[in-house]
Amino acid sequence: MKPIVTKVNERDGVVTSAPRPLSRWWKFRLIFRYVWWHRLPEWLRRPVEYAYDHVVHGARPVRKGTFEETSGSLIGNGIEVLFGGACPVQGEGIVDGRAIYYRSRGTGWQFSVAPEGSDDALGADCWEYGEDPYHWPDGGWVHGEVSRACIRRAVAKWREAGRP
Repeated sequence: MKPIVTKVNERDGVVTSAPRPLSRWWKFRLIFRYVWWHRLPEWLRRPVEYAYDHVVHGARPVRKGTFEETSGSLIGNGIEVLFGGACPVQGEGIVDGRAIYYRSRGTGWQFSVAPEGSDDALGADCWEYGEDPYHWPDGGWVHGEVSRACIRRAVAKWREAGRP
């Protein structure tokens, strides 16, 4: 609420009151809000539900997935994988009888398959595949459908390579 300025007219003793005039800062805010605000892109006008890094790096923001949206499973066609979480989205499972590990964080995702007879999908002699398709830090918030597509693509590459 604006403070009221009270003036007493010395000639006839009349008391008058008026709101204090607006400062330059308030004038700028009013003009920006009512003249320029509607010209901004919609994603800038929404409440901040995006990562701040998108503004810094200049990429168009992607809405972060909640825990329920980043979690999921992929079962069928020789694949049994459970994944979820946020920063990173990660999962473990079995593909054609071998242990696998999936991880998505930052700008990309990785997929590794344990060698025959091993349960360690993070060892030095694992088959690995990955891509970097995201802007930072979207990889840590990918939705379940995106993770399923990445796992399917990696399994197809592994099978094409002869299941090393």
